[in-house]
Amino acid sequence: MKGRSPLWWKSGRFLAWTWVLGSLLIAGSALPFLYEQWREIEGLSAKFQAMTSYVDAHREKLESSDPGDPPTPDALSMLADKVPPDRDVPRLLIQLRDAAEGAGVKLNAVHVADSREELDRQAAQKEEEDEKESGVKEKRPPEGAASKPPKIEHVESVWLDIYLTADIPGLKEWFRQLHGMTRIVSVQEWEHRLKSRPGYGNARIRILVYAYRDPELKELPSKGPPEISRESGDPIRVRPKKEEKKEDRSSR
Repeated sequence: MKGRSPLWWKSGRFLAWTWVLGSLLIAGSALPFLYEQWREIEGLSAKFQAMTSYVDAHREKLESSDPGDPPTPDALSMLADKVPPDRDVPRLLIQLRDAAEGAGVKLNAVHVADSREELDRQAAQKEEEDEKESGVKEKRPPEGAASKPPKIEHVESVWLDIYLTADIPGLKEWFRQLHGMTRIVSVQEWEHRLKSRPGYGNARIRILVYAYRDPELKELPSKGPPEISRESGDPIRVRPKKEEKKEDRSSR
C-alpha cells in the first residue's frame, strides 16, 4: 500500500476504534448476567414493597381493633383447674386416689419434690427401706439420660413419684385415667417390677405437674378445700420435702 505508514496500527484513530469495539464486545457478553441481576433486584424490591404494605395495613387494623373482653370467671376457673395458681397437692392426691380406684389398682405412696434430683434421693431411700423390710436386694434398672423440662416464665414444676401395686391391665387403665385428669400431667418415666404372680407387681410412675405463679394474676375464683370422701380406703403415704418436716417439728 503506497504512501501508508507501516505503523498505521499504532495510530490514535485505530487504537480508539479498537477500544470502542472491545468495550462493546465486553458489555455485550456481560449483558445477560446484568439482566438477570436486574430482574432479581426488581423481584426483591417488589417483595419488600408488598411486605411493607402488609405490615402497614395490619398495624392500622391492630391499632383500630378492640383488644377484646377479659376472660370470664368460668374460663379462668377452667384454666386454674389445668394449671392452678399454687401447688394444690392435696387436691392432686385426691385425683390420683380416684384414678387408682377407677383403674382397680392400689395406690401405696406418693413422693413430692421440687426437682428430679430430690425425687431420686427419696426413691433411693425408699428402696433401702424396702430392702431392710424384705431382706431382698432388688437391682434397679439403669436409667437413661433424663431430659430437663423447658423453663417457662411464672410456671413452677412439681415432681411426684407415685407407687402402685397393679397388674398390667390395671396399670394400662390407670394411665388412661391419668390422661383424663383435668390437671395437666406429664409422665416422665415409669417402671413395673413383677412379683411371683405373672403380670402383677409394684410400679413407680414419675409425673410432672405445674403451678402458675404470677403476682399480677388476681381475682381468681376460690376453689375451697378439696372434698374428702369418708368412705376412702387405705391412707396414702406422702413423703414431703425435708424442709417441710423441719418446719413442722419447729412449729410443735
